[in-house]
Amino acid sequence: MTVDQREALPVRLTYFLLYIVGFGTENSAEKRRLRDLWLANSLFLAALAFPTISMDFYYTRGSFREMAYTGLNVLTTFVIILKFFCLLSKRSQYENLLRISRDSLWGNAKTKYETNVLHQCENQAMFFVIFFAIFANSTALLYIIEAVLYNVGHNMTDVTERRFPFKIWLDLPIYETPNFHIFFFLQMMMAFYAGIMYCCYDNYLVLVNVFIAGQFTILKYRLQLLYTTKTVQSIITRNNGGRTSSGDLKFAVREFKNCVKQHQFLIWIVSELETLYSLINLMSVLVYSFILCLAGYQLIMPGNILIRRIKFVAYIGGSLSQLLSFSYSCHNLSVASVDVYEGLYHSKWYEHCHSERSRSLIGDFIIMIMRAQRPCHLTGGGFFPITLDTMKSVLTTAFSYLTLIRQSSGVTND
Repeated sequence: MTVDQREALPVRLTYFLLYIVGFGTENSAEKRRLRDLWLANSLFLAALAFPTISMDFYYTRGSFREMAYTGLNVLTTFVIILKFFCLLSKRSQYENLLRISRDSLWGNAKTKYETNVLHQCENQAMFFVIFFAIFANSTALLYIIEAVLYNVGHNMTDVTERRFPFKIWLDLPIYETPNFHIFFFLQMMMAFYAGIMYCCYDNYLVLVNVFIAGQFTILKYRLQLLYTTKTVQSIITRNNGGRTSSGDLKFAVREFKNCVKQHQFLIWIVSELETLYSLINLMSVLVYSFILCLAGYQLIMPGNILIRRIKFVAYIGGSLSQLLSFSYSCHNLSVASVDVYEGLYHSKWYEHCHSERSRSLIGDFIIMIMRAQRPCHLTGGGFFPITLDTMKSVLTTAFSYLTLIRQSSGVTND
């Protein structure tokens, strides 16, 4: 099957993950009720997770080693809850965008070239979305496996020595059976949902960025072929049922108008993404450096057991894949939006400027070229555009923090 006959795997995976946290495009009353139940479950687990992680951070103050571990959990939980509630506050707008992107951005190829471009977008999205989802959910799974291995590998005479994935600071009989198993199950659900919610919103952003960049590439190609015989004949066939006409220019004008509408639509959808993700992008960029720094510190810190080191390898892998896909897709979107002007520039307009109508059309070309010179981009809170330079800055800051922590730890140990 071609791209226009089915949804690609990264699309289906992203929409599935969004659905089980409470966001979707279903219209039937029954499916909406089920989606609301998933949303209620997400709210419950978010309300349970943040106090649990925050209390753990509070009670471990005074020990930098423990604070570094619990602080990483607090930052991750903070980012997850921020993304969740930012999008929940604009749920109808977000779900409308989900619906529009599903209808318009992928699966609507009309020519072989467009099919090839969308296939390339599918492969690129497959790489980013699948890798990030695997790393994020593997990290959540390793939090659970670490606690399970500890409980299985220690012959405990005191039930209070049992371990949860995240320590609970409550003066209650939570270590007694069956209370321990109930709370352990709840924390398992917390961890799994954290992994899903950590990746699903960014996966959608990356997915849409990749396909919008592909649509800009398709638009550039359509503009480049405005005056070719192949394009004119295809327009004639599509609009006149195969009948030919001597008025080739009017068909080129009609095709150009369609291109302008597509350009306006792509600009609009980028502005919608900016409205929804601007604050999320800002906080993510600010927190990424600390997350990578603390995760790297846990990886190199002496005394950690093997399973914990493996867990933070997956954690760092997920963070790096997230940062790469996020910055790379935003960068490509910006570049593709500017490259649209090249399609008009190379459309052989200079061979068709003999009549007043054709010269008027060239004037419209100039307006579109001027608009294309202003790139479409996503920003961090409106302060800076997200590009590959953002990734470089985050990594530089993270390694600087990590070096400072190592030196401080070495001085303290001495």
